[in-house]
Amino acid sequence: MSRTFLALLRGINVGGKRKIPMKDLAEVFVQAGCSSVEPYIQSGNVIFSANRTTSENLSDILKTKIEDRFGFQVPVVLRTADQLEQTVRNNPFLKNGSDKESLHVLFLADLPDPDCVNALDPNRSSPDEFIVCGQEIYLRLPGGVAGTKLTNQYFDSKLRTIGTMRNWRTVTTLLELIMNRTTGRSQPAGDSGVESRVLERVMTQTVNRIKERPVEDKRIDRTHEPLVTCITRNKPGKRHEYGVKVSLSVDANGFVVAHREYPVWKRSSAT
Repeated sequence: MSRTFLALLRGINVGGKRKIPMKDLAEVFVQAGCSSVEPYIQSGNVIFSANRTTSENLSDILKTKIEDRFGFQVPVVLRTADQLEQTVRNNPFLKNGSDKESLHVLFLADLPDPDCVNALDPNRSSPDEFIVCGQEIYLRLPGGVAGTKLTNQYFDSKLRTIGTMRNWRTVTTLLELIMNRTTGRSQPAGDSGVESRVLERVMTQTVNRIKERPVEDKRIDRTHEPLVTCITRNKPGKRHEYGVKVSLSVDANGFVVAHREYPVWKRSSAT
């Protein structure tokens, strides 16, 4: 049985160096036995499916194939869909109302030794902060990535493993893409089972967001879950797809409105 995975590649297509076209990268994954390969943006994020046999030692296999084809080594960190969902759910900085634009996650290839974690300097780059949770390091970088001393190289050397960093917006987008796949993205609109699962998950996400934000925050919050989004817009000869869409709007007191969007014709939809 196949499972959905996320591959996070480190240090490609940065500053015009170590270039890997996404089409070529997808071919490498297919050659490694992966299916339903879907790269996301140029920084090296690949969502794919693989069975148990293929997923064994897959990180090393991908690193070897990438080096053979492109001529340089690229660290590859893998996460399952469940692991990524846990990463998003467990971000400790969200509980104290930190600005999401300042948040990042460093994904580690291996579980670090506790003694190495304890030896990290919490004041290395104040006011920047970090919290190590298993194979993830959550970072709050109010001044951005460019000026921080909490770098990949620092954590590599101290934790004796390899990591690759993503900003919070990218992390949550990747989870949304994966959830769309695992909940039946290709299901026809109006499938009540699919609608129920999507609505349940959006409700859970919304409740969690309310719990995480400060009590004094009275803003209306919205969570959207496009099960099937419009694709290949404005590309001749390509069809447009629409499907179940669920959106919940809430304020500090609870749910305000929920609505679903259904397809009307191939180029439009109505609520």
